[in-house]
Amino acid sequence: MKKRISSFLLAVSMLAGMMSPAVYAEDILPQDTPQATPETASEEIPAQTEELDTISVDENKEVLSQDDAAEPAAQIEEEETTETLQADILQNSINLNGMETLEMPKGVQFYWVVDPTWTVTADRSDGIILSSVKLLSNSNGSTYYGVIGTISGDGVYTLTSHCNGQDMSSVVLTAVEKRTTMPEGVNPRDYIWGNPDTYDLEVPIGTQFYCVVGHKEISGDLNDGIDLQTDKYLWSSDNGNYYGVVGTIKKCGTYSFEAYYMQDGNKVDVENFTLRAEKEETNDPGGISLNVGTTFDQEYTLNAGDTFFWTTPLHAEVAATDPNMVKISDVQYLYTYNGRLYYGIGGIALKSGSVTLEQYELSDGEKKLTGSRIVNIKSTWQADILRNSINLTGRETLEMPKGVQFYWIVDQKYTVTADRNEGITLSSVKRLSDDTGKTFYGVIGTLNGDGVYTLTSHCNGQNMSSVVLTAVDMRTTMPEGVNLRDYIRGNPDTYNLEVPIGTQFYCVDGHKEISGDFNDGIDLQTDKYLYTGDNGSYYGIVGTIKKRGTYSFEIYYIQDGNKVDVEKFALRAEKEEETDPKGIFLNAGTAFNQEYTLHTGDMFSWWTPLYAEVVATDSNMVTISDVQYLYTYKGRLYYGIRGVALKSGSVTLEAYEPSDNGKELISSRILNIKPTDTAYITIDKQPQDVVGKPNTPLQFSIKASGDGLTYQWQLAYAGSDNWKNVPVSFAGGKTDTLTVTATEERNGYKFRCIVKDDKNNSVTSSAATLTVEAANQPLKIISLTADKTTADSGDRITITANVTGGAGGYTYKFIINDTTNDSWYKLQDYKGTNSIVWKATSAGTKRIMVDVKDKAGNKVATNISIKVNGTVSVPLSAELKSSAVTVKQGETVTLTAVAKGGSGKYNYKFIINDKTDDKWYRLQDFGANNIITWKATTPGTKRLMVDVMDSTGKKVGHNITITVTK
Repeated sequence: MKKRISSFLLAVSMLAGMMSPAVYAEDILPQDTPQATPETASEEIPAQTEELDTISVDENKEVLSQDDAAEPAAQIEEEETTETLQADILQNSINLNGMETLEMPKGVQFYWVVDPTWTVTADRSDGIILSSVKLLSNSNGSTYYGVIGTISGDGVYTLTSHCNGQDMSSVVLTAVEKRTTMPEGVNPRDYIWGNPDTYDLEVPIGTQFYCVVGHKEISGDLNDGIDLQTDKYLWSSDNGNYYGVVGTIKKCGTYSFEAYYMQDGNKVDVENFTLRAEKEETNDPGGISLNVGTTFDQEYTLNAGDTFFWTTPLHAEVAATDPNMVKISDVQYLYTYNGRLYYGIGGIALKSGSVTLEQYELSDGEKKLTGSRIVNIKSTWQADILRNSINLTGRETLEMPKGVQFYWIVDQKYTVTADRNEGITLSSVKRLSDDTGKTFYGVIGTLNGDGVYTLTSHCNGQNMSSVVLTAVDMRTTMPEGVNLRDYIRGNPDTYNLEVPIGTQFYCVDGHKEISGDFNDGIDLQTDKYLYTGDNGSYYGIVGTIKKRGTYSFEIYYIQDGNKVDVEKFALRAEKEEETDPKGIFLNAGTAFNQEYTLHTGDMFSWWTPLYAEVVATDSNMVTISDVQYLYTYKGRLYYGIRGVALKSGSVTLEAYEPSDNGKELISSRILNIKPTDTAYITIDKQPQDVVGKPNTPLQFSIKASGDGLTYQWQLAYAGSDNWKNVPVSFAGGKTDTLTVTATEERNGYKFRCIVKDDKNNSVTSSAATLTVEAANQPLKIISLTADKTTADSGDRITITANVTGGAGGYTYKFIINDTTNDSWYKLQDYKGTNSIVWKATSAGTKRIMVDVKDKAGNKVATNISIKVNGTVSVPLSAELKSSAVTVKQGETVTLTAVAKGGSGKYNYKFIINDKTDDKWYRLQDFGANNIITWKATTPGTKRLMVDVMDSTGKKVGHNITITVTK
């Protein structure tokens, strides 16, 4: 007898170890959980499958209960008859072990494993059937002792186990009605692609939701905006009984929580949920539905101003081929129908024409086109009319550019009149719509005349409000002067800038108010019209620094009596405007270690970014200033340092700029300083390329320093490097400025200058090219060059574009493409600057493109390639291979996963899908083993998948199909 009891205790000990934490059939994914369903035997499934719920499986076939998954316990020897319950009695029964309280569906069998010497009683006998402690058995043949029972009554039942008259443990059961269908509400898992550890979902206010998580605990960032309960009975099916969380979103907010089991003091099998409630539930998404028709290129006809919606997968991304044609939202909650949430994009048609909406989804880390809609938009007076119009609502006075449309929102019952009729077009009050789809009533109009116009709204003969418009000429380019935002890195709240006396400046800030510490030394005006571009008309501040001083002011909107969106400015005027940086200019040549020869006592200057810091490796060799205003060139301010060479020798100037890791070296100059009696020649400014029209005189010039300098200009024909002195007919051939008459024959000529001093030392300048424009020449990019086409990470590369033809007034946009992921990024939007400095970062081949636009709107583009040295990262990929794709029932298959790219140190997870019930089962959780064997037990088509995870947590998946025959 002692031997039998010892064996039983061993069995109970083993069983208890396997049952904590408890695993239930309800932990299996519900039948309608969305799963990827590839059509072919080798179709890839994105890695976002993520973690499945913890389940017990017979690796190849059906979902098994906790007991089915347990290892056989030590058998208890019986001298006489062994009472064995058949496995089907415990099938789909609810295990009470480890529970303190539990909702118990009526009529569903439960069991509770206890010591064979114990007894179990209920606190009430009505409505409950409870067996005595007996020997139980599951379908695997494992045996143990316990009780089984069912509840048919209402209320609460307390079961207590006893040993020798002492209470050992208890569990409280609350009777609930058995449900055979899913509960009311939303299951978050129905909406997330794959089966991730984290569920992030937008839901409407008032949403009831549930999620099968078994008997997990809950914790998180919750408040009275959400009613959340855990360990709730959900429903029963042929496969088991399901428990989890239920809740209701009561008000707007973001609610984050996690579900988990506790094991050895640690959270395990953690799932994270984030539910965002931003809007009320609706059954009308509003607008025209784009959901009817084929998957690709279904056509729809809309009017400008029409709103529309398109239902898409939650994880999709939608883009318009022309964003100026339509305005679309990100994928978001749209509406609820038959208890299900639908997601997609909303939008509005802006102007007439045709545009395609393209839907993309991630596949193996890449975007794949999965749907499209062609939207043909007809023009109407709505929306098109208000695009880029100026809103007069809330204004008392305003500068109004001629020919630019305005609108004024008033009550539908009002009328609006102008104090004069000439030079103004003004509609009656009508229904309007803006580019967001919002509708309202008002008037639209334009000014064509000069002077002041007063618009007044009336109601029943009474004047209600008025706005005074001052007509100004429309400008399509920035105003004269300095844009303060051009000089400050990033987007700070405070702009602190040194400017020369006499500076005209402006800053785009809309219709903000202004206040500050300034006086008659500065002329400052706000709410001034600046210019009109493709995206609308711009207003802001303009000003002029009239005398020395420091001028501080701030601009802001007033909202509810408070200043909001405040920007501060501090302008310091300490010197007159300069056009010469003074001294020897150190900005010619490469970014690093360019050498210059100076004499002791020489002054020099070096143009740097405004926020740079410059230091000398030997402060006894030179004296240098802080970064300050240097000079003005073509309306732009240049900043840098000035210095003086103190004694002979060699010294390096180093320029640093702030970075995330402290200070970063961005440029350097080597100064070789000689005594003052040493002769030398320095070219301070090299000749520049010149573009001009035929029969016009054009000039090439050079600036050099030295004693007794003489000059000799030379030329080389287009395509030749044979140099000869320019003919005597060329004016200035022996001076520092050469004048050349442009002719078509001289197009492409190159010019350079040889400079000599009184000791016959000589230096030759770099070459400059003459480009002669043809009559009515189209806009053309002559060249796009980089000072280096192969670089190391951290190098700074100067890219310069030269153009000709067109209508002039060129602006340049630079963008960059990383060929490793085929993505484009903006380096500079359209500006008058034809050169940029780009810092090389990651390795690979980069394409830098320039788009050039002239003042007539003509555009041309070209690009160059730059190779950045280093190792190019390879994207993570996975492949699943099988020893056979068709096997007989009972045969074994070897599955091998192959991973490439990523960051290495791969982990592999294997899962299987039986298409007969469309459920997924785990064969192996994430681990280092990339080879497993699988035994085919039931006939049919099986999909097997591997998820590969690298050391950074990035995941990618691949699946195959195997056919099992009888």
